[in-house]
Amino acid sequence: MLPLTLSASAILLFGFQASFRQLAGWSVDRLQEGLGSQSAPENIILLTYDDYTKNQAGAADLLDQPLLLDLAEWPIPRSLWGVMIDRLAELHVKAIGFDVMFDLPREGDLRFAQAIQNFGKPVVLATGIDDPDRTEFGSISSLYRPNLSLLFASPFVREGHIAVLGSVGGVVRTSPRTFIDFKPYFEALDPPLSLSEQMHLVTGGQSQPKPSFKTWVELLNFYGPPGSFKTISLWQLMEDQSYARLQRKGIFRDATVLIGNTTMEIRDLHPTAFARIEGMPGVEIHATALANLRDNNQLLLLRFNGLIAILLLVWSGVLIVILQSIERPERRIFLATLLTSLMIGGTALMARYHYILPPIAHLSSTTMLVGLLSTVEGVVRVQLSRQRLRSTLSKYLSPTVMAELTKDMDRLQVDLGGKAYDVIVLMTDIRGFTSKTTQSTEEGTVSELVDRLNTYFTAIVEDLIEMGATVDKYIGDAVLAYFGAPLSKGSELDARHAVEAAVRVCHTLEVLNQAWTAQGLDPWEHVVILSAGSVICGNIGSPKRLDYTVIGDAVNRVSRMESIAKQYECQIAASEQVVTLSKIRTKVEKLGDFSLRGQTTQSVYAIPLTVLDDVSPS
Repeated sequence: MLPLTLSASAILLFGFQASFRQLAGWSVDRLQEGLGSQSAPENIILLTYDDYTKNQAGAADLLDQPLLLDLAEWPIPRSLWGVMIDRLAELHVKAIGFDVMFDLPREGDLRFAQAIQNFGKPVVLATGIDDPDRTEFGSISSLYRPNLSLLFASPFVREGHIAVLGSVGGVVRTSPRTFIDFKPYFEALDPPLSLSEQMHLVTGGQSQPKPSFKTWVELLNFYGPPGSFKTISLWQLMEDQSYARLQRKGIFRDATVLIGNTTMEIRDLHPTAFARIEGMPGVEIHATALANLRDNNQLLLLRFNGLIAILLLVWSGVLIVILQSIERPERRIFLATLLTSLMIGGTALMARYHYILPPIAHLSSTTMLVGLLSTVEGVVRVQLSRQRLRSTLSKYLSPTVMAELTKDMDRLQVDLGGKAYDVIVLMTDIRGFTSKTTQSTEEGTVSELVDRLNTYFTAIVEDLIEMGATVDKYIGDAVLAYFGAPLSKGSELDARHAVEAAVRVCHTLEVLNQAWTAQGLDPWEHVVILSAGSVICGNIGSPKRLDYTVIGDAVNRVSRMESIAKQYECQIAASEQVVTLSKIRTKVEKLGDFSLRGQTTQSVYAIPLTVLDDVSPS
């Protein structure tokens, strides 16, 4: 089991890396959602050109504010961006970051640049990165830097790239500043810092070294679904009355403002944790990255590597040893599931309080794989054990008794006790077997005699079982069996089956005698006794040694009737109750009424082997 499990674990760990990466990402998303939303920083505000702004601008001709008409179409005039910066300056914002590209010169750049210069505070402009793996910016690898007239408008202007890992159809999980780590072929372009990291530095944040990419993956720690950050529509800033309200409230004072387009046609929505379907605007992703840098709460996912793989294989070996010490398969899978749940819970605590994530996908999958393999092995082992038990019991017990004892293998328990049954008792006895034993002992042919006896037993027991008898025991050269317990088909049918079984074993002995005679051996004779009555059937004996057997008058009666059958030299003798129940009275011969020891006078009948020629048991 151990080599198989380790091999399966190794194949799982090394052969399905792509699937594990997807599972790891999915697990991180679900983990963040499970931990719930967090309060986003109040001093980061999103200023968005949204559908509300666009719709309101479409009806702006009703207002005496000509500038609002320019908000109806994207891109909006550069001169309008200049007005917007002037107003943000009046609201005393701390810094402005653009998730909007101004790479090409446009009319109004002079007005825009003048506003940036007058602002006199940090402004971070967006730099685009042409990713060959995407098609948003073209097919040639290059940077799309801001227009130089804007980039040099003020000594406080910086540029930051707005590339993120994950596009429409992908999922954004990693911090934007790790983009170059995943896309090393961009290093030759000498790209600037990410927008979020640049905003962090220009607003007084301390530079944070990135963790070793060979060991860790820096993940975004999302604060919740889209809208977790305070968001102001660009319309509210540009419409005079709404702007006046913003001035009175003072919500922009000393705030860091990130500006972006969140309308549907811009297609800047990315699946993230909390937003796998509707997507999160790119500007809010950059706000999340900035807030993570300020709070120093980025999630660090331990990368899967060779050392981790070795540790997981060691864990697999330890776990399989533990599970194999547990007998019941359901307890094995329960323990594996419990351990997996504890791992997930421990991971959640580490993420919440220490911002560290182990390779939970690899760890939990390996644990569940080992648990499943061990459970399957346990089920197979239990079934094989039950099969061996049944096979062993079938050599000692009648099939009906074995079925009764093993009908609930999970709760197999044999206790002393019995029940009353009405049965037909059948006993066979070989005539003159004592003298045969003495003779074989003197001649040294005991083994040959035992072989013949076993052949005889094998043949007649097969007949008895086919007729539904419960074979109770072997008594020397005799076989004791009964019909009607522990399962009964009705007194009449039990009696008919007993009669047919008696006839069958007599015919079987005739066939054996023909074979033995052909071998030069003496034929055997036997007598079959049938008796009906009430008996106690069950586990009789002591707790340390018991038999599933029958006791009662019907059993005693067959041993008394044996001498009568031998005296009258009939092969089958039966009590009157058997004859009556089987309805064969017209086919039998009454031997007489006999006083049996310990019982009242009993009528005994001889049953010919032709009794079933006209009467067929139903």
